[in-house]
Amino acid sequence: MLLNKLIVPFSAFGLVAANTITFVSLDEHNRTIFSKHKTKCTNDDHGLCNDVSLADIAPVNVPGLAQIDVQLPSGWEGNFYSVPGGTPDRTGMLAEIRSQGFENGSYYDVSAIENPNDNVGVKQFWPAHDPNAEVSGCIQFPCPYTYYHPNDLQTKPATWSDKFYCTLGNADLSKNPHLAQWHMVYDHEKKKWAPLSA
Repeated sequence: MLLNKLIVPFSAFGLVAANTITFVSLDEHNRTIFSKHKTKCTNDDHGLCNDVSLADIAPVNVPGLAQIDVQLPSGWEGNFYSVPGGTPDRTGMLAEIRSQGFENGSYYDVSAIENPNDNVGVKQFWPAHDPNAEVSGCIQFPCPYTYYHPNDLQTKPATWSDKFYCTLGNADLSKNPHLAQWHMVYDHEKKKWAPLSA
């Protein structure tokens, strides 16, 4: 079965987007993606949250075995997490990003600090079109490529890519072997990341 591709248009959020995160579901479970901007909006924000680069992005549904593009504006900083379909919002494994930050580079990581027991949500997170990029997160948690404590050195080096991939859930490779292309593994000899199927 091939992954279906859905696109959330710019107009859905009223944003002028500069970045795209493609969420890739690796199993048959439906999920909702929630976001939290680093700036917490309140009733006393003095208009701060009228700036789209400082606001949460609306929740997005990701069907099982599908891909969906979520667009976010330049300068957006915060995190994304997934919740299984039909369950209340609760923080899971986090895909964190600061887009076009210091010297216009984007910074990213996967964090287990909020919910280290989430093994069905966010898995791996990395920039596209950047052959030297590192991958954050795990195919199965725990692994050494994820934030577990506030002082962990896991934020990845800056990338100038404006497109990212974030995998969700657990692939059954015996049933869907083509999904191995979304399992990123580190080759210690070549000192670079590559798909499991490569």
